[in-house]
Amino acid sequence: MSSSSNHSSNSSINTQSSSPITLIYLFSTGIITIISNLTDDGSLLNIMKLDYKKVFEQYEIWRLITTFLYIGQPSPKIIFDYFLYYQRMKSTERRFIKNKKLSEFIMMLIYLMIITHICNFIGYAFFGLKSNSFLSHKLMFSIILINSKRNPEKMFRFYFAKIPNKFVPYFLFTMRTLKSGKYLSNLISFIPGLAYYYLKDVIPKWNKNFDILVTPKFLENICKNNFYPKTNLKKKKINFEEKDNISKMDFYSDIKQDKTKINDNNDIDDTKKQKFKSD
Repeated sequence: MSSSSNHSSNSSINTQSSSPITLIYLFSTGIITIISNLTDDGSLLNIMKLDYKKVFEQYEIWRLITTFLYIGQPSPKIIFDYFLYYQRMKSTERRFIKNKKLSEFIMMLIYLMIITHICNFIGYAFFGLKSNSFLSHKLMFSIILINSKRNPEKMFRFYFAKIPNKFVPYFLFTMRTLKSGKYLSNLISFIPGLAYYYLKDVIPKWNKNFDILVTPKFLENICKNNFYPKTNLKKKKINFEEKDNISKMDFYSDIKQDKTKINDNNDIDDTKKQKFKSD
């Protein structure tokens, strides 16, 4: 019994300490980034980068997804960004797994990708902004922003300094704006994360019937069957049956003991009667 309970507790700890979606996503981006930088012709990036004309006119739909799978050319900044994304995304996913809502985390990534595309297209079509070829940084910035909204008082370590979580997005925005000078493009990066946060966390508190960012039931079932620790119901049933059998055996043994006591008492009474008759 103790070994099985220890095994189940260990499996739940391992599940909660892992972050499979984060590992899959960042491993894919890392591999693609390395391969694309090893090839000189840039053919891989040309196939992957976002181009709305090719998406709508030539139906190259995959570009809507592959645009999130490239981070940039190797540099100290890219390495720092990569580890920052890993840390923030992993901590966010672990909270979802702890609450058994991994499917909601997957849908959060999908919704953020959709909203990021909408914002990027509006900026490109109506405000004359240059369309970003790759949107991975904007996606990660949205996750960092949501994390800062949901855990504002948690401290974020930046080298030797600690920054409250609620100030991290503004800190990153200032750093990137000073470096690139693209304040409007960086400012638009706030929109997907804020849109998701208000649609998912804020507005449903005012109106419980309003929840448009739903999670499909089939995805919940997939995550439930593959990522959460399973309780062994058969063992529990066997244990209950064993307990029932033991209790029944105890009950019948008590009845037998009572019967033997009654018989013994009857024998004693009979002997006493015989003695009385003989007297």
